[in-house]
Amino acid sequence: MIIVLAWCGTFFDIIFLIPQLFKIIKTKYVNDLSMFSTFFTLIAGVLWIIYGIHYNEIFLYVSNIFVTLFSLVLIILQILWSKPKFKIRTKNKLIRNLMKLDIDEIENEILILKKGENI
Repeated sequence: MIIVLAWCGTFFDIIFLIPQLFKIIKTKYVNDLSMFSTFFTLIAGVLWIIYGIHYNEIFLYVSNIFVTLFSLVLIILQILWSKPKFKIRTKNKLIRNLMKLDIDEIENEILILKKGENI
């Protein structure tokens, strides 16, 4: 029974970062992800791998190999896809509002202004 619980724990430990990876790969948006927590998860995974190998605890090192790999991928994606945080100050309300929109929303706003519907 304990072996079944250990493998269940290993399974959940392996899959807990997969949804985050899929979301980041799909959106290419990493600014809401904490670099520190990902880095500490990576370090903890490496330490658990060492511990698991030393004491021959297969459940520990198998699950943490995946945790370490997933954390490493997250850190690489954070480095590649992070956007600089800067603020442009302007007094023009239209420009401030446009800066908050996606590119598709900006194109729609421009079309509305060209049609003269929102002048």
